[in-house]
Amino acid sequence: MADDKTFRMAPAPEARCPAHPDSAVVATCHRCGRFVCAADAHALLRGTYCDGCADRPEVNILDGFHRAHFGERDGWAKLLGVTGALALAATAFLATGGWTGAAPPALLALTVALAGYGALGVAYFFRVRAARWGLVALLSLCAPLAVGVAGPWALVLLALPGLFVGGAFTSVSSRLFFRLEVPVEALERDWRRRYDNPAARDAVSWAVLGLLLPLALPVALVVAVIALLRVDPTAQPPIGGKTRALFALILSLVALAAWALVFTTGLRPW
Repeated sequence: MADDKTFRMAPAPEARCPAHPDSAVVATCHRCGRFVCAADAHALLRGTYCDGCADRPEVNILDGFHRAHFGERDGWAKLLGVTGALALAATAFLATGGWTGAAPPALLALTVALAGYGALGVAYFFRVRAARWGLVALLSLCAPLAVGVAGPWALVLLALPGLFVGGAFTSVSSRLFFRLEVPVEALERDWRRRYDNPAARDAVSWAVLGLLLPLALPVALVVAVIALLRVDPTAQPPIGGKTRALFALILSLVALAAWALVFTTGLRPW
């Protein structure tokens, strides 16, 4: 991304646009400092730009990314919608006599929790903003109730739902889906995570998998080398991922050496 640290001055009231002398200047370009009138000004995420700078890939890439995903239903929304519908189905089963005899208190509490999660999950899918905070509130209410019924170990069981709800609440893609404001820095990090040399990220995944399955390590090595070859800081936008690719390469080599030791000495990792 471009490093926008150009020194800029506020235009004087009598300043005129260089391209349109009859038009008053309304702003200076955030990148080059050129005076622009209303016809030439382009309001992007990082500031106002002139025609030339607004067309540069490193300037408008975040705006294109923002427009493409603003209001788009993301993976969290789909996952919450599907699991919410399943929770409602389970609630209906339990509420209509899915058990025999009197229902124990723990089962009643589970039924209520499933009903709440199901309603909030479906609402989340349909972009009801209150559902975001509703999921956090539901988890906060369920935690002390679960501890009271099942003891402290219930907190361990709630760790996974907590990570799930926390991931959905803080995700940039989720905030874009709900058409909420996203800081430029967070948007840039999400863009890099998705599109900046994804081979480097894939190489790390293959290398970690190779710790358990040695056949994945040759794939990790090849993908890591490809990722390193793609790194180009002079490209527009710059292609990064060098650190991740080097980490995957080193991890793969170390894992290969460890697996070679295991097979040559007859040792077993389990």
